[in-house]
Amino acid sequence: MIILSFVRGIWLIFLIGVFMLTAAIARLVMHDEKQWRQINFKICRFYARLALGALKIPVDLEGVPPVSLSGGYLVVCNHMSYVDIMVLSAILPTMYVTSVEIRDTFFLGHMCKLVGCLFVERRSKDNIAGEISEITTALCDGYSVTIFPEGTSGNGDSILPFKRSLLVSAVKAQVDVVPVCLTYEHPQYPAWYGDMDFGSHLLKLIASGGTRAKVQILEPIKVNEATTRDEIVDRAYEQIRDAYSKRPVSQLASRASFIAGASSNCS
Repeated sequence: MIILSFVRGIWLIFLIGVFMLTAAIARLVMHDEKQWRQINFKICRFYARLALGALKIPVDLEGVPPVSLSGGYLVVCNHMSYVDIMVLSAILPTMYVTSVEIRDTFFLGHMCKLVGCLFVERRSKDNIAGEISEITTALCDGYSVTIFPEGTSGNGDSILPFKRSLLVSAVKAQVDVVPVCLTYEHPQYPAWYGDMDFGSHLLKLIASGGTRAKVQILEPIKVNEATTRDEIVDRAYEQIRDAYSKRPVSQLASRASFIAGASSNCS
């Protein structure tokens, strides 16, 4: 078991290194933003699937991915871990909205830049209009954008209340909203929150033997001129909360042997 975990860890480190090199080269040689984004989505999908294989996290998909929607769309998803981004990237070509705290975090911040994340300052409202404008522009340009409206990662016990401000971008861009519910068979393994150290958590995750992820694509919320931000938030929250509450009892396992801490960290 120890030897297998060591081999998986070495393989994961190798994959991360090759991904970073590939993504960096793509960014350097492609000056057209749209061309780079399209290529980068494919790079992220390829290496996300390999990384999930190294971590022994197979992904089950329920529902139809919204790739058939014309133009951009806003994905709204619950949030437990940095693993969420790998899981979603393996399925959806999407940009992510994350915090400046993550941008300024060693290693993770550089990875997020290579993925092409949009960064927001969740602790201050001084630049909220500019951040909403940036997300709206991406949506109008035809990209899908993923927001984790809980505003932080949680321990997996429940869905945290949604923060509302950034979801107005869907109204401004007049794009549909796609609620997504993400669960793990053993949430105590991927859950990363509070003041957990990224490096030590990743090592424990590698040694855990993995878990199974499930992505549920829920009913899209149609947006028109009469749709309000609060309507989007309430409907998305209700769909995700209800889907999350139906997860198997086995997913309510104790986290005591694996993790300890408070209830907020990434995104």
